[in-house]
Amino acid sequence: EPTFEFATKLNLVTMFNLPIDLMPASFSADGNSILIGPSLSKIAFDLRSRTPIKVSKGLTDDVKGAYAFLGNDRVVGVGRSIGDSGIFSFPDGKRLKAVPFGLEDLESVSNGDFVLSHNIKDYAVGLVDVDAAKFVVASKARSMDFWDGTLLNENVDGSVVLHKLGDKT
Repeated sequence: EPTFEFATKLNLVTMFNLPIDLMPASFSADGNSILIGPSLSKIAFDLRSRTPIKVSKGLTDDVKGAYAFLGNDRVVGVGRSIGDSGIFSFPDGKRLKAVPFGLEDLESVSNGDFVLSHNIKDYAVGLVDVDAAKFVVASKARSMDFWDGTLLNENVDGSVVLHKLGDKT
């Protein structure tokens, strides 16, 4: 059932045609779990057995904004304030680490303690180092992924670049 907050956001997004994800969701790295829904309305499923996973209060109470899986057993989430953001264990919701950022959208990468976000001025997507809580790479094209130290991204001309993160060549 939609909350008042969700209904208000839906109304604003519709009225002003805003690019905001109203129904946040994230898949675990192995694709076996999904966490979906806003704020207190988050639900999770084991997709192999098609059964619900109980989501604990840390993930529902503290994570009010965007979130994304880091691997299979951790979720990085944005809180109501920057101080509430952090890394939480999944599904028990224990805060493992505070991460001071407040991005409006997060997407998982294939592997590593990084996430993607479209909240970077003048770029289509950026790679965020979760531990440092800062953007480390940005791209004008929307396609990007990260795996075990290797960055893959599309250039604006449609070519694809595969390189080690931090390699300037």
